[in-house]
Amino acid sequence: MTNFTPIPQDELDAMREREEAASKAPW
Repeated sequence: MTNFTPIPQDELDAMREREEAASKAPW
């Protein structure tokens, strides 16, 4: 786990928002 790079919180939030938007997409 030495080469594990933590993801910034803002990036995590952006990814989460994108996932939620995709799940709510009409298609």
